Amino acid sequence: MCATVAHARDVLADRRHFLLDDANWAEFSALLDRPVQYRPALAKMFDKPSLFDPEA
Repeated sequence: MCATVAHARDVLADRRHFLLDDANWAEFSALLDRPVQYRPALAKMFDKPSLFDPEA
């Protein structure tokens, strides 16, 4: 079990830190800064109670 937890920690750590050159960082930043787009299917999903909501 300990080895599994350690492996999971290593895998997740790899997905939290990444390096980008200046051009890729600018592109990534521009994507984050663009206006939010309305998605009807996403809005419908968020209207439903969560499976994790204790009151659901």
